[in-house]
Amino acid sequence: MSGPPQVPARRKPLPFRAIAGCYKKQIDHPTNPARNHPIHDEVEIIEYGAGRWIIGIALDGVSETKSQKRLVPIGRMLCWDFARFCKESQPEEMQAMVDWFRASTRKPELANQGATTISLIRFDKASGTVDGLNIGDSVPLMVVERLDSGIGGHRSHPRRGAVLAPLHSVSNEPSSVYKCWRHERPFEPDGFRLKLPKDFTAVWLITMSDGFGKITDKIAGQLIDHRRVERILAKRYPDFVRVFLPEVLAPLAPGVKRPKRGRVRYSAIRHNLPLKEAFTGYYQDCKDQAERQEMETVDLDTMHLATLVNSRAQPNRKLLERTVGEYLDEYHRTLGWLARAPFNPRVDDEGIEAHLRQYVLAELFAEAMVTYLSAHLEDEAPSGGTEAGQLSLTSRLRRFVDGLGQIGDDFCAAVIRVSGLR
Repeated sequence: MSGPPQVPARRKPLPFRAIAGCYKKQIDHPTNPARNHPIHDEVEIIEYGAGRWIIGIALDGVSETKSQKRLVPIGRMLCWDFARFCKESQPEEMQAMVDWFRASTRKPELANQGATTISLIRFDKASGTVDGLNIGDSVPLMVVERLDSGIGGHRSHPRRGAVLAPLHSVSNEPSSVYKCWRHERPFEPDGFRLKLPKDFTAVWLITMSDGFGKITDKIAGQLIDHRRVERILAKRYPDFVRVFLPEVLAPLAPGVKRPKRGRVRYSAIRHNLPLKEAFTGYYQDCKDQAERQEMETVDLDTMHLATLVNSRAQPNRKLLERTVGEYLDEYHRTLGWLARAPFNPRVDDEGIEAHLRQYVLAELFAEAMVTYLSAHLEDEAPSGGTEAGQLSLTSRLRRFVDGLGQIGDDFCAAVIRVSGLR
């Protein structure tokens, strides 16, 4: 005689919630329509492991031929196959994904069909772990949102973005991904793994192609405060940045020699509080637009940065105020990433500056995107569930990306919003 029907045990809720969305936009070049082509980018959200893991992946593919008849959307092919691999194999370790991509780059049917960047970010709702891999110049980022009392007691949500892996985007050297695909070099992505920060209201995990850097100057000016870009560069690389010191303020820095161009190393004045206060007041009152512009911008010392890159194998070599090893260990991690990036010394040093600026621009662009999404996203109600939240997030992301207007490259982005259980 059979007993009463067995009621399946109720699954314990995972400690973190995540909603996600993705979207891609085709190139619509504002000044050169001849560059427009069928979209190469591919982006996807992949969930597996009974909802435990969620992945955002962005691929920026380039075909070997521009002939539309022979155009192979290599990123799309890889993305479909990878999603199937995740659902069938349920990989727990990131190394399994690296091995899968390594094997995929050797498939005979993909030979001579093109190349693609790969930027992947994964969240584990059980442990709160973020990990991923990156090869090329697509960007994995984290934007942390915290609750602050704000001014006058009003609540605010300060946001800070951070790129999570090196970008191989030095403009004077082909991306490492091409060497992997075209010249059969080993597939060697940069990996990352970290825990969620403390005291957050939401963490946004983003992966996107490099098309964000091809938006028009007008749109870029609306999204990014370029004065903040300059301030971040000065803070990150003080010995390698020169700032403009107005001649009238030079007496406030008696130990600093002011050259004819008026540019001095930021490290020489960054702790001079009286000078900083005077600088702010002088800038606000300055009527000379040319001088104001000089005060708003910084110069990167690309000559010494190139020396640093070429001296990474000599950590004890003295350079400016420190040794090469001290700079790589103690300065912002992007300086160490720069030292590992491909660089062609036969071409001028502008590629180094573009590389370091790319990190800052990506972070500020991601912050602007999250600000838009946060302001317009109604957090899913319990009755709506995760599906309703994901539909809302996808809709908001589409509006943001379409609002970028004409853009000089394909662009795609995947966004995962992480929060704790209420």
